[in-house]
Amino acid sequence: MGLGSLLTALVAMAIAAGVAAADTPATAFAYATTWQTVINGHPSDGWEQPGFDDTSWSDDRAPFGNGGPGNFCGFPAEHTAFPENGTVYARKTFTLPVGATSLHLDGSIDNAADVYVNGHAVGSFGGGSCAQGSIQVDVPDGYVKQDGRNVVAVVARDFGSLSFFDLRGTYHLQSATAFGFATRWRALVDDNPSGGWEQAGFDDAAWGDDQAPFGNGGPGNDCGFPAANTGFPEGSSVYARKTFTLPAGATSLHLDGTIDNAADVYVNGTYEGSYFGGSCDKGTIQVDVPDGDLNPDGSNVVAVVATDFGSLSFFDLRGTYHVPPPTVTVPADQTLEATGPSGAVDTFTASASSALDGSLPADCTPASGSTFPLGTSAVRCTAIDSVGNGGSATFNVTVRDTTEPAVTVPGDIAVDATSSAGAPVTFAASARDAVSGAPSVACRSDDGAPVASGDVLRIGTTTVTCSASDDAGNAGTASFKVLVRSPDQAASNLQAVLTSFAAPGGSTSAISDKINQLIAAMPTGGGSTASACQTLTPLNNQIRARTGPQPGKTLTGAQSDRLLAITKDIAGSLGC
Repeated sequence: MGLGSLLTALVAMAIAAGVAAADTPATAFAYATTWQTVINGHPSDGWEQPGFDDTSWSDDRAPFGNGGPGNFCGFPAEHTAFPENGTVYARKTFTLPVGATSLHLDGSIDNAADVYVNGHAVGSFGGGSCAQGSIQVDVPDGYVKQDGRNVVAVVARDFGSLSFFDLRGTYHLQSATAFGFATRWRALVDDNPSGGWEQAGFDDAAWGDDQAPFGNGGPGNDCGFPAANTGFPEGSSVYARKTFTLPAGATSLHLDGTIDNAADVYVNGTYEGSYFGGSCDKGTIQVDVPDGDLNPDGSNVVAVVATDFGSLSFFDLRGTYHVPPPTVTVPADQTLEATGPSGAVDTFTASASSALDGSLPADCTPASGSTFPLGTSAVRCTAIDSVGNGGSATFNVTVRDTTEPAVTVPGDIAVDATSSAGAPVTFAASARDAVSGAPSVACRSDDGAPVASGDVLRIGTTTVTCSASDDAGNAGTASFKVLVRSPDQAASNLQAVLTSFAAPGGSTSAISDKINQLIAAMPTGGGSTASACQTLTPLNNQIRARTGPQPGKTLTGAQSDRLLAITKDIAGSLGC
């Protein structure tokens, strides 16, 4: 750290050169993009809040202004008119990835703007006299939502003559380390290399393998620099080369470090700049390397010549870079059938990968195996790389109920008419639905008339159809047939029932003969109702005469009761 005029000049050069930004920001939204707007109107209260419904606002592209091309302030030509003395209310929705920090808003306003982020007022800004870049906002990290929806809202006002408004947003991602401080370099200390030493393909195998920092101050030096690991003699030079790799997709290599007194920096043979330090300054090397100078997914070389002009010497450098956030792969939107009132369980697979770390786990909310309710649910899957940058992807799971209820009805029923109107028919019908439980059941006959259990159905065959609808409107049906026997059909059935009764030790022929007489006496057999009625009493007497446990009796009491019930129905249907 020399004290002569040369050092003074070098320090002045360093001050004039300034210090570059720490890294290259990513863009949340750019200039000349589309906003939701109300121009020369006044929106309802809460217009600046993120949940405000702006769907009825216009869809207009910035810049907003009235100067046109070649205006006297040199503002870009407007895409949307901003009337003189007018007002523009504008809202922009954008998303930020996991790990995003330091949202910065910059733009120009002529004449005044109030700016809000997610409902928080972040500043009022004024501009005029052709001032550009008059809006500069560093938004607190607590105001923004990582991996989510954000809203910037602006009211811009003009006070006469030229009007203008446009705004963009940038943010920072976490950086990965290409190489750190206090690492090893191929170095020539106080010696001169051959030509081309700064090129990527130069053979530095004969150079020393030395650990930074390079310096001569030792522990507790006057400037508080870290103690040197490799000597950097006063008034000498150090030529140093560092080979490192960058993953695919790497961008925005940033070199930062300290030099006392001067350093020229090259990346892959390209000159990146000269940097100067003195008076114990730290962080005097700040280099944003153009992406075109890098070899992503390959080997890179940073080469430095560090020079000291006297007294204390020091040099160290590190490199950081950005990588794309992880890529998250999720299934296509899915549609499931509900399996119960709670919805349906969905099992799915999501994966992620990054250029920095390779394969990564994807964390999904709701998780695979969750029960999804009826309707559409969004699933967001997120992955975070080793430096804290995140990527996400979403898909929808729709659970619907399209399955009709299962309706249960009895098998076909046959009964004897008990009157000329038919017979009352008792039956049970029910329904079961996976989602709605047990919906009510309604039944109708084939002529459309409602039918309930216990109703009288006409003589003949009736098809009964029972239906039930669930809460989603799905309808299920099931049918059964009901035969109400006419008197002659009942008489024929009486004969069949008698035949089905075994008659050990006796004969039922006398009863059978009486039944045949009944059949012949029916109007359908050539007789009449009166003659049929007259045969029923002898038939009933014969049934009773053949009933009992005594020898020669052929019917049990239960069998007799069944036969007599049929003859009673026949009498009722004939009107006897």
